[in-house]
Amino acid sequence: MKLHIVTASLDLDKTYNYWKTWQENADDKDLELTIILSGIEAKEGINYTKYDNYKITLLDYGPGILPPVPAFYKGIISACEDTSNDIICCFHDDLKIYQKGWDSEVKR
Repeated sequence: MKLHIVTASLDLDKTYNYWKTWQENADDKDLELTIILSGIEAKEGINYTKYDNYKITLLDYGPGILPPVPAFYKGIISACEDTSNDIICCFHDDLKIYQKGWDSEVKR
């Protein structure tokens, strides 16, 4: 089964230490994430390459702040475009997961 995570964030750097735990503690190290960026303008100096260890689709909404429900809706629509996704999880961007193998539990 293929699991895909959708989240929304106003600041990738600020929330990185949360969502990196999703992959670190998963059995499947190739988790795919769709992150809706809201309230962030594409600026020089944002180093997206530090996230290269993750399979991330960044959907940049632009400088306006998108409310949570529409943000997650956009992420789910994007994740559904890949018909190989069996499970789509919507996680808040400040969720830490400490349980090793959490993704295998979800897939059961």
